[in-house]
Amino acid sequence: MACSKVTTVIHNLTNHVLVLNAGTPRSSAKLATLEIGGEHKIKMDVNWTYQEFMLKGGEDVQKVVISSDECVDFERIDVSEIDGRLEVQRVPRKQFDDSAYSLSTRWHRTFIRWLKVMWV
Repeated sequence: MACSKVTTVIHNLTNHVLVLNAGTPRSSAKLATLEIGGEHKIKMDVNWTYQEFMLKGGEDVQKVVISSDECVDFERIDVSEIDGRLEVQRVPRKQFDDSAYSLSTRWHRTFIRWLKVMWV
């Protein structure tokens, strides 16, 4: 069975300290404080219930919402500030190409089953 845990790195590229809250649209709790140039790793399971992660940089800076779906799809999320607005750049996860591995594994399993049938 494949591992269903993923880690996403949130990187603060702004000139503000960012507060990261986690929860749902109705309620949230403080998860971490991201210092200027700092980062925080969010570890989650792809099967968990939908959550939202809110980043807020102060009274004069708008907040940014990152969903748990984005955390599954992206390995790194860089937050920068452009004209007083928080902007998010996402780095997609690398996909593992297991097509060659699967073919050899299937062949091996079929061959072993055939041997067992022949020798029984």
